[in-house]
This record gives sequence, structure tokens and C-alpha cells, in this order.
Amino acid sequence: MIKKLTLVLIVTTLLCISFSGITTEFAYAEVSFKECDEVFISTIQELLDSQNADNTDIQADKILLYDMDIQPLGFLYEFKGNDNSGFAVVIENDKKYECVEIYFDAQNPYGQPEDNTYPVYADTMKYLNYNGDKYCDALSGNKLPQSTIETLKTKSYKSSGEPLDVTKETINYTYKSKDKHNLAFSIPSIYASVNDKSNCVPIMGANIIQFYDRYCTELIPNYTPGRPIGTLYRYNAPSNETASVVNILAQKMGTTSIGTSIDQFEEGMKKYCQEKGYTFAYTSCMNNKQFDYSVAKQQLKSNRPIALFVEPYTIETIEESENYDNIGHSFMSGTHSMAVFGYLDITYTLTNGQKRTDSYLQVATGNSSIKNGYCKLSNNTTIDEALSISIT
Repeated sequence: MIKKLTLVLIVTTLLCISFSGITTEFAYAEVSFKECDEVFISTIQELLDSQNADNTDIQADKILLYDMDIQPLGFLYEFKGNDNSGFAVVIENDKKYECVEIYFDAQNPYGQPEDNTYPVYADTMKYLNYNGDKYCDALSGNKLPQSTIETLKTKSYKSSGEPLDVTKETINYTYKSKDKHNLAFSIPSIYASVNDKSNCVPIMGANIIQFYDRYCTELIPNYTPGRPIGTLYRYNAPSNETASVVNILAQKMGTTSIGTSIDQFEEGMKKYCQEKGYTFAYTSCMNNKQFDYSVAKQQLKSNRPIALFVEPYTIETIEESENYDNIGHSFMSGTHSMAVFGYLDITYTLTNGQKRTDSYLQVATGNSSIKNGYCKLSNNTTIDEALSISIT
């Protein structure tokens, strides 16, 4: 059954959900209304689809959110409909729009913003109000001490600064289909600081450790790696606990200023897991020194993330619109490692009638500029090794 979706002045069609209205509290050109709305709608759609929900009519109001520098960052959506109500936060993060929080049966933590007060989204579950001379906790109303403000600013979400050095590509199509598999709704995203480029292998290993801590709960003691959302799972943002894992892995791998070898990665991960009471194993996804995409896909379908070693590589961001996709290509030189948590095959029927298939690996990049993205197999990427990882 096809429902009608009314989104500000945009009308399109959507299965299962009818959004009878999304209203805007503020209007600023720095944040794309359309892209935020599309991310919010697709997130709600995916969650309801995963739970085989019946047709649902949802209404949503939104307010503009700011970063701690009081620059537009994204929107909080307060939604209700049938038995579903709650709020979601959609922000611009690393040059792309994503839903970083969504809760059912929960109230908007900001309430109704007062005049001359800016609702600030600092980090996951860090809701603040700023009135020009002080930051206050949005839930309690308590003023934040300066030390807390300074700590938050070092790790808070920030509105985009200088543009990334990316090449843009627009793919115009009449039809497209997808074959995809993701190990989580929101994957681990531990990343390096700007001045620390030699830790990419321990960071990649830590992302895999966080992934498996969902099943092997003593991998990171006294830590909860994420939370379920229906039948899906959302991993938590980086924290002091995951930073500690990076440091421990760096020690066990013997990481130096010039990096970490593949053998050191294998040995360090093995030591870490054994000390926690678990068994570390891996399977190569290479065939005659060439990456075997079919083997990698099968390993991912078996819920095994992949340790990827590349030189050079390109990270892609995908912005989907009706009848065209915008692809951003960020070329990176040098050796690097990333954790793979999914794959995506998109087959297009182009406007000239030709077919085109693009294949991507979904990766936690370990980079601060783009934490999560896609690695396109056919675009300036050389894979030196790919190891599917099992921890039991």
C-alpha cells in the first residue's frame, strides 16, 4: 500500500508510513532541512519495518539545534503517531547527515525553547541550553561549571568548518536497487585525534573489540557497548573505556611512531582476547593476493567484521535523492587500516538506459574527518590484506 508523505513543501511517496506534517521552528540556510528530514524519515521507516509495524501515521515537529560554538548543527524531531511517540536527533556530522539518537516513549529533553536561549547538542545524551552567558543542563536547569564546559568542548559535535578535499559525482538514474548487509544499525566509530596518525591499527582493533563486546561481555569490563533498538543495535560513541582499549592494544601490538604491522595486529589481538578469556581467530578474504569480495560478503553475512589494510584508499559518502545520488570521494594516501561492518551494492539504470553497479564496504575509518563511510572497491583503493575476525 502506498501512502502520501507531506514534508514541508515536498511531496513524495513512501510505503507504510504517512508523515502528515513536519513543521519548522527556525530557518537557517547552514543546515539542510531536506537532508535532515530525509534521514529522520528513513530512520523511522527502517525501525518500523524491522518490527513489521502496521501502517503508521506520524506527525513531527522540529527545533534547530546548535553546537557549543552556537553554530547550526541539526534538528531535534519530536514525533507522535498511533502508539509511537518520542524524539530523534539528526545532525550534520563529518560532512554528512545522520540520526545520532532516537527514542520511543521519551520526552523532548529541551522542552519549549525560551526566547534568547539556544538549544545546544553537545554529545550523546548531553542536552544543554545557552542564553548568552552560561550553559545549563537542559533537563535539570543547573548551570555547568567551567571545567565541565571545557571538557565537553574538546569532544563535542561541531558544525562543519573548512570543506573536506573531496571530488563530487552525481549519478542520475531512472531506477536503482540495493543489496546490502550491515552488522549494526549504528556501527562503532572510534577514531584518531588529528595529531595521532600512527594508531590506526589499534583503533581498528578497538572498533572490532567494541563490536564483539556485545556478545563477549568481558572484553571491555564494566562497559555497555550499545543498546538494542527493536531487532537492530546501535553502538555507543567513543568513550574513556574505548580509548583505554586503544591504548592497551597499542601496547600489546608494539605500535610505534611508524605504525603497526599485520603480524603485530594479529598477535596483539590474540593476547588481548586471551587475557579476557576469549579466543581470537581470523580468516583471510584474499585470493592470490587479490581481495575476494564474495568471500568478504559471506563472512559479513556470518556476523564477522573485517580488518582491512589498505594503501592508498578512498572514502565515499553517499547522499541519496529522488532520481539522483551525490557521491563524495575523499582520496587518502599512505597505509591505513579500517574495520568493515557491512557491504552495499547499488545497481543503477542510468538515464541513458545503461546499467551500472557500484560496490562498497561500510567502514569505521578511524579518521576524525569522516568517522564512518564507505570504501568503494573500484576507486583508487588497494587492499593489502583483509581478515574476517572471530572472537568467541
